[in-house]
Amino acid sequence: EVSYIDVYRDHLVLYPGETTVAVRDLELAGNPFETLVRDVAQRRDQKYIVLLVRPHSASITRRLRKVIEDYDIDIGFELFEENRPVDYRQEEGKTPTT
Repeated sequence: EVSYIDVYRDHLVLYPGETTVAVRDLELAGNPFETLVRDVAQRRDQKYIVLLVRPHSASITRRLRKVIEDYDIDIGFELFEENRPVDYRQEEGKTPTT
């Protein structure tokens, strides 16, 4: 089962759920990103994370990747254009598309 994190310069959008997290809120204990990573880590044999990387988000992407790797979670990356919409469908084997 895959969880997607749509990474912008100043915020993230977590899928499933379309939860938006401001980058400044990543410092807060128990933020939605932290909760997602811990959930995936508990079932790392069945779950993984894919980062949808937007332009100008390299710095935050590196920070997220380090946290995810520290939890020993499988991670993938997909490059997304700035205005490309995410069409998230929670069907088996589906990936975000336009």
